[in-house]
Amino acid sequence: ISIGQWFFITIHRDNGSLKLFVNGPQDGSTYSDSTNYVAAGSGNFMIGKNNGGANYNMEGYLSDIRVTHGSALDGTIVPTAPLSSSNTELHIKGTDASIIDKSQNVNLALYGNTTGSTTTNFTGAKSIYFDGTSNTYVEVPEIYASRWTGVWTLEFWIRTSSSIVNDFILGRANSNGVLHILTMNSGDRLRVAFWGGPN
Repeated sequence: ISIGQWFFITIHRDNGSLKLFVNGPQDGSTYSDSTNYVAAGSGNFMIGKNNGGANYNMEGYLSDIRVTHGSALDGTIVPTAPLSSSNTELHIKGTDASIIDKSQNVNLALYGNTTGSTTTNFTGAKSIYFDGTSNTYVEVPEIYASRWTGVWTLEFWIRTSSSIVNDFILGRANSNGVLHILTMNSGDRLRVAFWGGPN
């Protein structure tokens, strides 16, 4: 993905197959993944950084972050309006003044300089700005971990402000300490990575 431009990302897992879509087309290869990223005491889900303590933190904007459970949604469709909150497990929609979960499942915790921004994606939804420091992130409580079992879809808009290898966009750990993360790799490529598992 290119710095300073908006991209719509979809990741879904269905029948043990994980796929990544960037602005519609599937990007990269499909690989097998049946890991359930859920265990008590395994750490909260982070947006803008990972929960493993590394100092590779996102600098840029995220908008219209949605997670659905039990459905592998069509990743080839790029929305032209803000996503619907119906039947979602998590939805930071960006159509309100504050950073809230429109699914009403969890209370989000904001840290550091995490702020709502009037910078919008192509649908007009507002965004969350991350300044790239380790203390700026959104934390989703551990109760949310149960949503990462079976079939699920993660969707969001992203616009990065810098090119730093291993910037963590999303992350959480399971009972084996394996991080479920989406990062920026060399060449400004998105990477879905499982430390201790496939990359």
